[in-house]
Amino acid sequence: MKRNTLKIILFLILSVCSFSINYDEYLRKELTDFGVRKNSIDTFFQGKKALEEMAPINEIEALFFKAIELDKRNYMAYQYLGTEALIHDRDKNKSIEYYKKSLKINPKNFEIYLNMGYIYEEEGNYEMAFKEYEKLKKIVPNSPESYYAAASLNFKLGKFSNMLNDAQKALKLYESPSYNLDMKEKYIMDAQFLILVSFFEQEKYEEALNYFFIVGPNMKKNNFDSFPKLLNVATEVINTKLESKNKKIYEEKLKKIKR
Repeated sequence: MKRNTLKIILFLILSVCSFSINYDEYLRKELTDFGVRKNSIDTFFQGKKALEEMAPINEIEALFFKAIELDKRNYMAYQYLGTEALIHDRDKNKSIEYYKKSLKINPKNFEIYLNMGYIYEEEGNYEMAFKEYEKLKKIVPNSPESYYAAASLNFKLGKFSNMLNDAQKALKLYESPSYNLDMKEKYIMDAQFLILVSFFEQEKYEEALNYFFIVGPNMKKNNFDSFPKLLNVATEVINTKLESKNKKIYEEKLKKIKR
């Protein structure tokens, strides 16, 4: 299901376990490789720490602005100013303004496209949200998050055919050996959930049930939060929607997965 916007932004921006290496090391390498001066990078990390510790806003902003003063190419400082505006002020316009400044310096900073998309979603500007996700698909074609975000928005809008296409692409990328985030298993199940919802909503009941009995056992094993709802839907479909010769087969499978 769609993840909470603020939690997503915090996960993308503040997490120290998002990548297989320490997140601070990842950020430092990104800034160093981009050619940002060391003193600017060090000051940026002081601001990042202050933000994580919920220090006074003026202290946080002063450190990020100092990082920019030391090197105007420090796109990450603008990114974090945008996040600070969203967390502390809930000022979406100010946040987007900083994000755009960051993208002007580094258009390949993929996290910002997601963040801006989520902000537009919260504002009900779905067209702009889709545009941000489409930009990300082109800039980072192997990013599952762009497809997952688009699938989630299609879910919200009831566009289940489009949702299925994006969810299947997201799943394929999540399952890739090159994708090794700590929450990989959870994200795979999130994408599988969207695929199942799409099948059920389009009344493709046998496709939905066949897929449910493939992925359902693992969801149950891992206590996936939406598994009970899926189980209830599958049970209702078998009891009320099926008139096929396979109905008994599905009923037997249902008994097994309920054990």
